[in-house]
Amino acid sequence: MESEYLFVYGSLLKQVNNMMSSYLSLKSSLIGEGMMKGRLFMIDFYPGAIYEEEGNHWVKGDIYHMKEAQKIFKVLDEYEGYIPSKPEESLYQRQIVNVLNIETSIPCWVYLYNQDVEPLEWIPSGDYLRYDMKNH
Repeated sequence: MESEYLFVYGSLLKQVNNMMSSYLSLKSSLIGEGMMKGRLFMIDFYPGAIYEEEGNHWVKGDIYHMKEAQKIFKVLDEYEGYIPSKPEESLYQRQIVNVLNIETSIPCWVYLYNQDVEPLEWIPSGDYLRYDMKNH
């Protein structure tokens, strides 16, 4: 399955305002806010999400439409520590999950954290921006 949509929940959010979020804003169109089923954790100074289809928790973020997804992924994969040829060894894995946008479900690519979350701090709100403002 392929998708022209990307769901972001951390350092790629438009409001974070760094070099990579600016790159994404320039190369794609912001569709709006979205939510995916899963949990959000604080990794270091950045978050990581895991997908839990059957869970009752949500991760909040933004949905982008990408006209040239493969070109964008060449840049973002490196930034996210995703190695397409070695997904098991990658810091994140890029997968397609269903993301809710208002009343619609959109299949979106998302970078999911690919390491053990046991020792990490869980962000119950699923909202990185709210967590970051409260803790910094």
